[in-house]
Amino acid sequence: MHIPASITVGATTYKVIERDNLWRAHEGCDGQVRFDDLEIDIVTERPGSEVANTVIHELMHVVWREYHMPTRPREERCVTTLGFGMTAIYAQNPDLLMYLEELLHG
Repeated sequence: MHIPASITVGATTYKVIERDNLWRAHEGCDGQVRFDDLEIDIVTERPGSEVANTVIHELMHVVWREYHMPTRPREERCVTTLGFGMTAIYAQNPDLLMYLEELLHG
């Protein structure tokens, strides 16, 4: 199974771009969100658990922006908001959860 071509978070849909290790070496990271372009870059030439972690990490950045988190949130507010955001992501993108499960459990 491949990563979904797009992921919707709240009212915004992001195009997902699979990247290789050459991109990783050039950019110095396993993923990034380009908010101006509504794109998420994910290096998929990594072990499954690392790709899953990168996907979730980048989606946390998206949730942070989509739900207008302040620069210095209280922990409970942060955890609650991110939890709601992740629930929305999984509800709006059922193929994404199946993809992450496959990465984590083979």
